[in-house]
Amino acid sequence: MKHNLVIFAALALQTFAVPWGTNYRAAKWAKRDKFDAFGWTLRNGTSNNGQGNGPMYSPIPSTLEQNPSYQAVTDFDFNSLQVGIHQEYLELDLFNYGLVRFSEKAFLDYGLTRDEIHLIRFFAQQEIGHAEVVSHMLGPNAAKPCKYAYNFNNIGEYFDFCQRVTRYGESG
Repeated sequence: MKHNLVIFAALALQTFAVPWGTNYRAAKWAKRDKFDAFGWTLRNGTSNNGQGNGPMYSPIPSTLEQNPSYQAVTDFDFNSLQVGIHQEYLELDLFNYGLVRFSEKAFLDYGLTRDEIHLIRFFAQQEIGHAEVVSHMLGPNAAKPCKYAYNFNNIGEYFDFCQRVTRYGESG
């Protein structure tokens, strides 16, 4: 059974493998250079009426609320958002903590590039926005950030913990 699985995997990889140096380009008929009102690409020389002479953008009237109110309505909404804001605070603190705890040299020695280190900073900045949005939805009763304590000792453990925390947040 194991042998058959290996053969099947090898055949599958060979089927989908792309030879090195091969430049695959879209056929001329598949090239697209315009977008319709929904962001779908259209073939060259066509518009969204299908004949090439119609308007490129025909807005559809919106039935969405013009002035939405983003707030917790029920107790369940409020409590769910409280869990969410705790998650955002934890992620924000965790990304920043790693950047303070470990030096740039330590990250570089671990094998990261400066661009990858910058991505950690970028993740932290995104968490600021997430925490602000949820905080505004909850109003004055929103949870406040805690003082967190972490038990990782090296960059590998830090990344492992980051993955676990963010997976939990993404699954919610």
